[in-house]
Amino acid sequence: MKILNLNTGKLLIIAVIIIFSAIFCQNLISQFYWQRIYNGPYNQQDICVDMCLADNNNFYAVGYSKKPTTQGYFIYVLKLNQLGDTIWTRIIDSVSNESTACASSGDGGVVVVGEGHFALKLDSSGNIAWKRFYNRGGIWCYDIIKTSDNGFLACGDQLVVSGTDFRYDSYVMKLDNNGSILWDTAYLADFDKPFKSVLEVGGEGYIYTGSVMSSISDSIKCLIMKTGYSGDIFWEKSLKIFNRVAGGTKIEKLSNGFIICGGTPDTVLTIGRTFILKIDSLGNNISTHYLNSNIREILTDFKIINNNRYAMATYNDIAKSILCDSIGNIIIQKSFHTQYYTYLFSILPFNNGDILWGGGARFTVEDADVWLIRSDSLLNFPPIGIQPNTNYLPVEYELFQNYPNPFNPQTKIKFQLYKRAKVKLTVYNIAGETIDVLIESELNAGVHETGFYGDNLPSGVYFYQLNINGKNIESRKMVLIK
Repeated sequence: MKILNLNTGKLLIIAVIIIFSAIFCQNLISQFYWQRIYNGPYNQQDICVDMCLADNNNFYAVGYSKKPTTQGYFIYVLKLNQLGDTIWTRIIDSVSNESTACASSGDGGVVVVGEGHFALKLDSSGNIAWKRFYNRGGIWCYDIIKTSDNGFLACGDQLVVSGTDFRYDSYVMKLDNNGSILWDTAYLADFDKPFKSVLEVGGEGYIYTGSVMSSISDSIKCLIMKTGYSGDIFWEKSLKIFNRVAGGTKIEKLSNGFIICGGTPDTVLTIGRTFILKIDSLGNNISTHYLNSNIREILTDFKIINNNRYAMATYNDIAKSILCDSIGNIIIQKSFHTQYYTYLFSILPFNNGDILWGGGARFTVEDADVWLIRSDSLLNFPPIGIQPNTNYLPVEYELFQNYPNPFNPQTKIKFQLYKRAKVKLTVYNIAGETIDVLIESELNAGVHETGFYGDNLPSGVYFYQLNINGKNIESRKMVLIK
């Protein structure tokens, strides 16, 4: 009987160790959260405008870097691992002024398009696999996708000038796997008709969104067009949103149709609100909602995370990452400040629920750096690298996730105050017992940091809570593993 009890006890201990190890490993896999700045080779304006997956769970950040002595930009491509470490970077000249979109090539490389009638492929080692210049002028491609026939399709607009008159036609080019044009076409506009985003509709063709104006005095409408695989138009629609002018920015696939996100300015010259438009396969309106925000801002990217959670990137002098539900109610949002400007232009969701956000942060009048954030599904990430100036002031109270987490034996905890306040920061164990009071004093507005040391504590889950002026603001979980 004693032997049985002993064996049973050992088995229980082993089972606990296995379970805890599995949880720990899962935490390690999902805790690759970071925020990093990447300075270009000439310390000029370096911006990330799009991202896509690479091989071996790595990814590409694609954008542009300002030339130091002349007008124009280099194409700037970074290949990074899951931790944000640079595998390689490439600066490419004599292609265009700016690169604006990229797509995974399917073999570990990346295909880039942008301003100018060109396409460029880099292989997984950063070598130029092919570089194509085509014969149309005034082309700007805003999106590119990998297609089911192992080729690519890019869309944007084409500037057409006739005397003192001009217009922007919709433009599409279909490429094979070597970058040769299979076909391209311009859909004529009366005045302005750019495509901003495209999806392939399996077995049918492609669907696009953008905006359309019939004249300089006309109101902007949301453009939706569906074509066949050869570019022939199936149907085309232009819609006002809530009877306002509107332009589509991104289109994504739903199980029963499509979802389009864009903006509805009050007039042509003012920044408006973000809308969420759901349509069926024929372009009929299923539902329309506004993002529930009281701030005027520009939508730059949109991705579906799951059936009831969407990710959005916006800016209006400051960048903002937003998670909302399917009808536009904001679940959580984060704003990012520097002395000058911050921009988020691209979102890349990962299969484990993490989200990559890409853009640029400007710290001086002339200088901007590529700025990338990897957050978890609740927008948690280390608060480092994005507030380099001492004049930064938060706009809200916020408690950040400790870093590192899990930790052994020490970790750092940061929080921010938008005004002077009485602060109490307390650590509890899983039973709710107070372990330590890290801070209990009145502090000025700004970002504050303190350390927590678990030298004399057992491994386990602990909680830390921020109390402001006698009110509990937020609590977070941290894991000590020895």
